[in-house]
Amino acid sequence: MNPKQLRFCQEYVIDLNATQAAIRAGYSEKTANQIGSRLLANVKVQAEIVRLRSQVSEKLEITHEAVIREIARVAFGRVAKFIKVNADGDPYVDLSDATPEDLDLLESVQSEDYLDGRGKGARAVRKTKIVFQDRLKALQMLGQHLGLFIDRKEVSGPGGAPVVVRDALDLTALSTDKLRRLRDLLTEDDGSPADAGRD
Repeated sequence: MNPKQLRFCQEYVIDLNATQAAIRAGYSEKTANQIGSRLLANVKVQAEIVRLRSQVSEKLEITHEAVIREIARVAFGRVAKFIKVNADGDPYVDLSDATPEDLDLLESVQSEDYLDGRGKGARAVRKTKIVFQDRLKALQMLGQHLGLFIDRKEVSGPGGAPVVVRDALDLTALSTDKLRRLRDLLTEDDGSPADAGRD
């Protein structure tokens, strides 16, 4: 690998953006997109990126288990830790018992102070809004990791008709001409145009 390619690898592991990594490595901005893609297809570049990413993971002690543990914390975090109920039965946000780890479950906390009512009867009110990390997304990631969700695709024939399954044919003995004619016949059957450029 040449020095520019090595620099590309070092830049790529920063943000996983091939175009920007190519620019930072000194390649032309005009062709950085194509060069980035081409470099990512290079076996030596791929191996160096894997090596660098492993090195970073080891330094930061990022393990497979640690990542899954954090996703699970977000997925199973409880709102009750942050909500109290007053004597009238009204809920309010209370972060006083929250640990730093609990606060990591929050995307944001916003407070707004305002007066409720007018004149002498007005009272100061603080409205606090908390937004949790996306629990549904975390659950989805865990489910995919555990293989709980299987993507299924419905296949149908032309116009939504059932798929017609034909008996298997031994095509190995057919000549190229016969295979082309067979392809054309099959393509006419399903209403798709024949692809003359494909053998």
